[in-house]
Amino acid sequence: GGGQGRCCALCEEEEVESWCEDCKCHFCELCCDAVHEESNNKHHTLVPVAPPRKQQPPPDAYRPQQPPPQPQQQHQPGGGGELRLPHEAAIEERQRREQQQQQQQQQ
Repeated sequence: GGGQGRCCALCEEEEVESWCEDCKCHFCELCCDAVHEESNNKHHTLVPVAPPRKQQPPPDAYRPQQPPPQPQQQHQPGGGGELRLPHEAAIEERQRREQQQQQQQQQ
C-alpha cells in the first residue's frame, strides 16, 4: 500500500471511485460497473468517493476583495458645462457689481 488513496476491493489495483452501501466495499469505476450490472445488485446504494486531496485554501482566500475597476469617464469636447468662457465670466462679474451698487443705493 503506497498510501496513494484506497484501492478497489476487487481488482486491488485501481483507485477507488465509489463506495457501495450494500456490498460494504470500495470499488473502482470498472469493477463497480461490473458488479452492479447484475440484476440483483442494481438496487445497491452507491456513494461517489472523492480522491483524497491535500487541504489547500482556494487561491482567492487571502486576497482582499477589490471593487471592480470603474470605467474612466472620458471628457466630451464641447459638452462641458463647468468650463466658462472669459467673456461669460466678465458678464457675470459686471452683473454682480451692478447688484451691489443697487443694494448700496437702497440702504
